[in-house]
Amino acid sequence: MPKIPTTQQTVSTQTPRVAEYNIPGAVRGAFGENVTAATSKLIEGVGDIGQMFQEKAEQMYKVKNAELENEFILANQDILHNDKTKVIKIDGVDTEIPDGIGDRMGYQTNGAATEYEKRSADLRDSILKKVKHEGYRSELTQRLSSHYLSGREFTIKHEIAETRKAAKDTFDALSKTLVESVKADPATLGMAIDKIIKNHLDERNRLGTPLAQMDFEVNEDIAKATYNAADSILQMGGTLKEAKALLNDEKIKAKIPKEKYGEIVEGLEVSDRQLRNLRESQAEQFRTEREDELIQMKVNNSASYSDLMRMATEDMNKGILKPRFAEAYINSLLRKEEAGTKSETFNNIAEDILNPEKNPEDIKLKILQKNATGEISDEDFNVLNTFNQGITKDTLEKVLPKKSFLQAISIWSDEYAEEKPEIKARLFKRYMEGVSKGQTPEIAINEAIRKEVMILHPQAATYPQEGKETMDKNGAIKTITPMGDILDVEAPKPKVK
Repeated sequence: MPKIPTTQQTVSTQTPRVAEYNIPGAVRGAFGENVTAATSKLIEGVGDIGQMFQEKAEQMYKVKNAELENEFILANQDILHNDKTKVIKIDGVDTEIPDGIGDRMGYQTNGAATEYEKRSADLRDSILKKVKHEGYRSELTQRLSSHYLSGREFTIKHEIAETRKAAKDTFDALSKTLVESVKADPATLGMAIDKIIKNHLDERNRLGTPLAQMDFEVNEDIAKATYNAADSILQMGGTLKEAKALLNDEKIKAKIPKEKYGEIVEGLEVSDRQLRNLRESQAEQFRTEREDELIQMKVNNSASYSDLMRMATEDMNKGILKPRFAEAYINSLLRKEEAGTKSETFNNIAEDILNPEKNPEDIKLKILQKNATGEISDEDFNVLNTFNQGITKDTLEKVLPKKSFLQAISIWSDEYAEEKPEIKARLFKRYMEGVSKGQTPEIAINEAIRKEVMILHPQAATYPQEGKETMDKNGAIKTITPMGDILDVEAPKPKVK
């Protein structure tokens, strides 16, 4: 039987290969994914912008607050210190005072702290109104309050210090018045002491002065007031006995602190000695000036002799002139014959002027006496007095340079003194005249010696300009010039072989 062909089917376990085709996939976000992301980023951007605006606003507020703080500081400082003034009433009187609270002194500062608080607080409030944001206003408030409190502390301290100082000045002025102006009678002094005590008590109540300090100051002021009152008796010419009598008044002595009594008495004794010495010195100075004045009137013929004798007599009777001077002065006026100077007398007086041990006042009297006896002419009386006038024991050292030149004159003329005392007298006189006319001692002595040389050597006027050698009495070779200069001649030097 024929076989019918059949197809044998086989089953494979491998997956058949399928041709690959590139089919485009779907776009990401096509169904809303990118919209969400974009929205998220947009929200973030909006947030950044808000933060930026917030930071900018904060910065602006901080800058504004800093400006306002600086404005407050400057204006607040102006409250304390400025160049303006204002008028207020002090004890009912219009008084101009500094507008700056810190510039005020003394009682001007009364109420200064209260005034500062109001002015500074008003300023602070006006500044804070410029800030609308509550948080930043609160922050600025704290900063301004710090400056306000600092100024307030300064003002309180300033007011306290100045009012205390003013009170102390008032107290001191009153104490000084009570201490220094008290009169020297028991009743007035007693009332002054009571006021001193009350003044110190008032001071202690105001300023809280420690009791021990107050007691010390009270005792000091009582002692000063008592001393000044008693010393005023001495100053007015009273005696030490009268001054002590005030201290020993029963009511006064009871008020004087025991430890101060001895000090007061000792002080009065010192004052009495000083016043007596001063008065004696003043009287001596006045006497000297009056003597010089009378002598000068005689020299200048500025009054008649009868008037001069009358003045001298009256001054002697008043105790201004000493009797010896008045007597010599009157005798010199009564001398009728013209006096001719004795060279020995003139030299003797000149030597006295030269001698630092001699009292110029005694020399003045001696000149007057010798003029009265006719031993000193009126011309030489004038020369000697003019040179000697004004020389006192106190000023003796100041004229010693002049005296040293007088010494030189004395030494230069010694070789002629015994046989010709008039040589020394002429030298002394010319020197004194030159100095009295304002010449320096050097010029005066040189002029005096030149003139004397020309008297001793009149032929020198004919000598050549370089001079001519001559021998003095001691055998020394000198050169005399036509001008009267005497020059030493150098010995010739030995020749060297």
